[in-house]
Amino acid sequence: MPPHPHHPSSSTEDRMRLAAAWTAYECRWAGLQAPIPSAPTTPLTFHNVPWPVGFQPDSPRSLTPDRIKKFILSSSHSPHRSPKERLKSALSLWRPDQWEDKWINSVEPSDRDRVRYGVNVVAQCLSELLKEASRKD
Repeated sequence: MPPHPHHPSSSTEDRMRLAAAWTAYECRWAGLQAPIPSAPTTPLTFHNVPWPVGFQPDSPRSLTPDRIKKFILSSSHSPHRSPKERLKSALSLWRPDQWEDKWINSVEPSDRDRVRYGVNVVAQCLSELLKEASRKD
């Protein structure tokens, strides 16, 4: 639900929500990247992948360039990192070859195609945003 336009703290609430979403995103990535993952109690599915959009999307259609840009480049987190640094860091997580090597076998087989598609959408979007940021330098 969009913030009420006359609510004075709506932008503060948005920043707090995005900051909390960023913290959750980083925590979920830390769990995926653990060097010796414990036996997963729940297999990965499209719905529990830490997508970079600030909410858990229902489908790959929710992974839009605008949402990804708003989340990754939000001023609500990582103030010490430049936009290019943020984009490079995010892109390193979303490389399709890395997903195939490290995580795709942990994804529920019935969801692998959707996850692959989503990973490709995110990687493509981040690559475009990085090119755009590099042109501005």
